[in-house]
Amino acid sequence: MKILRTLSRPAALLALCITFCIAATSARADDFGTWASVQAVKSIGSGGYAMARFEHRSYRKMSATECYFAMAGGGGRICNWLSGDLSYEFWKVPSAGDITVHKGVASLTGTLRRDALAVSLREKYELAFYPGGGSSGSGGSGGGGSSESGGGSCTSTLRSRVRVQYKIDAVSLTPYVMYEYFNGFGGGSSGSGSGTSSGASSLWIRSLHYAGTEVRLGPHSTLDFFYMYHLYAQSGGAPAGCHLLGVGYILSL
Repeated sequence: MKILRTLSRPAALLALCITFCIAATSARADDFGTWASVQAVKSIGSGGYAMARFEHRSYRKMSATECYFAMAGGGGRICNWLSGDLSYEFWKVPSAGDITVHKGVASLTGTLRRDALAVSLREKYELAFYPGGGSSGSGGSGGGGSSESGGGSCTSTLRSRVRVQYKIDAVSLTPYVMYEYFNGFGGGSSGSGSGTSSGASSLWIRSLHYAGTEVRLGPHSTLDFFYMYHLYAQSGGAPAGCHLLGVGYILSL
């Protein structure tokens, strides 16, 4: 019963977001999709951790799979306010001809805390390799600047994210807002679906605008509900948008 009471508020918020998304996409040409993920995190030693994640993304009013990926990596705390991690991601992108993408990712996150309030800045660098030589920005799978490498191509992207959260222990909720900016290096790539990158003249690829809440189900499990507006560049045209609803399950081992 306690879990049901804990979930009642975010469930009501999720229903409100669904209503808003349907109304927004009916009034405009914006798309509507979903992101769903499951993640496991294992603590190692003092401040270290290993992690694994699988995520599926839909688009075209949730009627088609945009992309999905699996991730494995690890990281740790560098000091009281700074942490870092490294990971590998394997992507499949049906919305861009079912291409395969291999990603190497490195990130640093600085966090300032005061009581229940936390503000963090994360800088993430992604190097993506496309074995077939095609580089598409679909669904966040692509990058910015591209370069040919033998039988494939590579893209590089720098992602800057700001997150503000407030932990409410009395109701086991941690509401948050986030903003993330994707910056490409050099040339560009093109794609379709809810996330395309732009031509060679533009460094901006996309930006993500989040509002959500984490729901603590127990000492080892957490649900994450969020609404996101995804604004992305298009080759030869004005930026386009996509409304997204997301849910994630996080297991701490």
